[in-house]
Amino acid sequence: MPLFSVIIPVFNAEKDLEAAVNSILRQEYTDCEIIIVDDASTDDSGLIADKLSANTPKKIKVIHNTSRSGVGTSRNIGLSAVKGDYIIFLDADDMLMGDCLNGLTQLIRKCPGTDLIVARWKKDGGAASNSRLFEDTSLLNSSDPIKLVAHMNEINWLNYVCWHYIVERKFLLEKRLRFINAWIAEDQEFVTKLLCLAASVAYFNHTMYLYRGTGVISKSMDLLTSVGFVKIVISLAHFLKNNPQFKEEQKKFILSRIKSVSGMLTGRLTLLNEAELEGLEEFIGSSARKAHEIHDIFKALGLFYLIEKGGQGSSVLNIMQEVENSVLSIVSQVKCKKLYIFCASIDASSTGSILLKNGYHVLGLVDNNPAFNRATQNKFFVYGPEVFSSKNREDNHDCAVIVCHQSVEMFDKIARQLMQYGLVKENIRHLKPKWAIVN
Repeated sequence: MPLFSVIIPVFNAEKDLEAAVNSILRQEYTDCEIIIVDDASTDDSGLIADKLSANTPKKIKVIHNTSRSGVGTSRNIGLSAVKGDYIIFLDADDMLMGDCLNGLTQLIRKCPGTDLIVARWKKDGGAASNSRLFEDTSLLNSSDPIKLVAHMNEINWLNYVCWHYIVERKFLLEKRLRFINAWIAEDQEFVTKLLCLAASVAYFNHTMYLYRGTGVISKSMDLLTSVGFVKIVISLAHFLKNNPQFKEEQKKFILSRIKSVSGMLTGRLTLLNEAELEGLEEFIGSSARKAHEIHDIFKALGLFYLIEKGGQGSSVLNIMQEVENSVLSIVSQVKCKKLYIFCASIDASSTGSILLKNGYHVLGLVDNNPAFNRATQNKFFVYGPEVFSSKNREDNHDCAVIVCHQSVEMFDKIARQLMQYGLVKENIRHLKPKWAIVN
């Protein structure tokens, strides 16, 4: 039996898949298997996967889905096929770093039977990382997952990706943990349960994972993904209600994830078309019975649109209006009507659409990641921060920037960066990752 199983879900990743697989094959430590799950790709991803397997048949297994199933279901299919003691999730457009498997092996030998290992990751070409999870030395020396959850609560850690966690297969089997079929943000539910159910944790204080972010899955926005958010909210609420033995920090953690997913949903509503909004309304109505079973949780969070308005024909419109009011209340604090929105994200596109509708002049999106620069996202052109350096500093005084969906710490960094270009502090506003519907 191999020590590691690496699961790679693939959909139309012909440009990146080979690099992802090679980042595993070049590791000095070789006791691992690779499970590639091709999710009915329409490009040459499946053929590339088969070629890689043919070159290394004892190490690489390829599973072809006959129809598109989503990344969560594809990971579950991979989980059913693995033989390794520990499982690593690798997206097809990302890479493992250096000789990380050797370091992980040494850590596992030092901490045998650990349910969960937390490793460092970093963004390729960007500043994003999970370094804040590794700043507390006392935390790194503890094997108690509740301390990790408490730390996440304290720093308001909203990152929920699964790929920097190395999970013991025995633990997954005992807890029957699988990904929800939600098409997007399925990590949110999986990681929440993972952290709350684990009995032990260890920390790999080295960069294991390089996030390249070139895929399309995380940028999906349609009825299917919107319904997925509702599924996750209800699932996590049931998880909380069905585990009264959880400590207060664990309960707080789960509630924060419910609020986060709800915010992801409400932030995207303005980008759905009429038919998609009607479909979401219908699904919310059909989910009302399940939500009533966890009424107290939704009441505490102010999420009544799932239980009291569902199916009445107006709940989605009510939510959209609250989202719009939330955005406008922030933007009304700036005097100029020429705006940029910082960070090329779906939330930024949604914010831009709201501002255009209300007469604001949105000049475009701005992002520090050069991979996004000079692209178009939902009708908005994406600039690099040099767009401000090309202007006179006095011209920048008349520009406002809405920094969208960032932590307070990251907002402060971005604000300092923009002020160096001559932007006025009062015209740099923070649209926090909380919409009006999520109190």
